[in-house]
Amino acid sequence: MLYAATQDVPGNSYIGPDGPGGFRGSPTVRRPGRAGLDPAMAGRLWDATAELVGPLPQ
Repeated sequence: MLYAATQDVPGNSYIGPDGPGGFRGSPTVRRPGRAGLDPAMAGRLWDATAELVGPLPQ
């Protein structure tokens, strides 16, 4: 998170480890997995987050 927050990273980028299998290593810009590109899943995540957070103040 620190890398993503402090580096000049292109918008809509995914930051992850550069090691084998993407499990360990230094942070780098990576390609998101299939789940990260699924619009239906993104919608479900958005709805679940909105339900947990509640209505935004006016």
